[in-house]
Amino acid sequence: MNRPIILFFLILLLALVALGSLSVGAVSIHIADLLSGNLSNMEQTIVLDIRAPRICLAALVGAGVATSGAAIQGLFRNPLALRLP
Repeated sequence: MNRPIILFFLILLLALVALGSLSVGAVSIHIADLLSGNLSNMEQTIVLDIRAPRICLAALVGAGVATSGAAIQGLFRNPLALRLP
């Protein structure tokens, strides 16, 4: 499989998981309401002030850990970090 296709599907999977995690919690919010923007004031506060920042922070921390892990493996010349053809 081609690398851009794999990257596209991984980004799509990240978006779907993020959308799903916006709707799951102590207060259940339907995905259709999220997509249409039909949210009450309480739901809007929950999504914008609690869930969305947590999802963004989790994605940034995950990207940072992956980047630092790849850098350390490359620094110590770990054979697992070698690029395959």
